[in-house]
Amino acid sequence: MIIREKYLKRIRPFYDSDLIKIINGNKKYYIQVAYSVAADDAYSRKMAPFNLIKDNLSKKILITNEDLDYSTSLVQHIKFKDFLWLEDLN
Repeated sequence: MIIREKYLKRIRPFYDSDLIKIINGNKKYYIQVAYSVAADDAYSRKMAPFNLIKDNLSKKILITNEDLDYSTSLVQHIKFKDFLWLEDLN
């Protein structure tokens, strides 16, 4: 499981969001969790925090109820069913 032995921390400006930073040794990621982003307002709300992050860490969105790929040039979409089988987030 990916989350095991990781340090999870909510990103301070985004307490109303499910954006977390995962640190595992020298690997660092930002992950946003969403049930669905099919509605335009949900998509905008969930993707907006990524636009405010100025570092070059990997950015990913975990969507639990979508089969469409919502990846952008900055953010990788991971389907929940795929996430469960991942050994690494790279």
